[in-house]
Amino acid sequence: MRSRCVYAVGVATQVRLNTAAVTPSPPYSREICTCRPGYSGSHCTDCAWGYARVANVCLPCACSGHATCETVDGECGPCQHNTTGPHCERCLPGHYGNPLKGGCKPCACPLYEASNNFSPLCALASPDDDDDFVCTQCPDGYTGDRCEMCDAGYWGSPLTPGSSCQPCACSGAACHPASGACVQCGPHARGAACDQCQMSPGVQCGPHARGAACDQCQMSPGVQCGPHARGAACDQCQEGYYNDTSSPACVPCACGPGSLHALCDERGACACAQGWAGRACDECAEGYGGDYYNDSSPACVPCACGPGSLHALCDERGACACA
Repeated sequence: MRSRCVYAVGVATQVRLNTAAVTPSPPYSREICTCRPGYSGSHCTDCAWGYARVANVCLPCACSGHATCETVDGECGPCQHNTTGPHCERCLPGHYGNPLKGGCKPCACPLYEASNNFSPLCALASPDDDDDFVCTQCPDGYTGDRCEMCDAGYWGSPLTPGSSCQPCACSGAACHPASGACVQCGPHARGAACDQCQMSPGVQCGPHARGAACDQCQMSPGVQCGPHARGAACDQCQEGYYNDTSSPACVPCACGPGSLHALCDERGACACAQGWAGRACDECAEGYGGDYYNDSSPACVPCACGPGSLHALCDERGACACA
């Protein structure tokens, strides 16, 4: 396709009977050019946005269509359409899409409002669908593909602007996911927040007696705690144990192969080494993959996705999504 130019000139503006009179416009002749792809300017002598000149020819920049460049193989920038990377080949954090096919869109985890956008990262749910995405870093207390629900032990309405998921205030018992009301107290507990003990004559105990039924507590200082519980009111678990919200007992920590040590916090969460994630450190973190199913030598190593990948993330086996 070659560039084509036409000229705009004065035209007749007054006609009387059988004669015509031309009222002249200011003396000018303006050339109007239709440029072929890659060229711009009134005479098509400039390179268009996203193109660079090589041997007097305008060639596309290697910027995935999201930036211009000084040289064809040179640095792109600044990247537009919510993209980043040396060639604008990745989505900015908090965005999803395929930059090789179009721009990147902001995540809604579950809403676009900052008050209810709980995950800082998201990714395409499938390489074959540029519109479906999943949120990949829902914080504690949130669950669902878009962090749209409260996890067990939490209550709230993540889909309501300004609302969030809060821990149940039921001394370890379950609560209603919408109202937070305690559903059923543990053995021998009572009260709206399950924070009181059912008392027996001559018996006294603290409000969070883990590992011992409330009616088994004794007057201080002779409190007899249940298995693996400790504290003057049996309200703490021994090292290596935690209080399971589904029962009043102290249960062993279950730290996986990626844990720094075998100890967990009071909720049972383990301290993970770099590259590992999950409550028990038994899965690879985002940006890592590998053979963590191998019992003899489990490992999570950084993803090594090449230039033909849709993004820099790999799956749990370390496989990348190719363009």
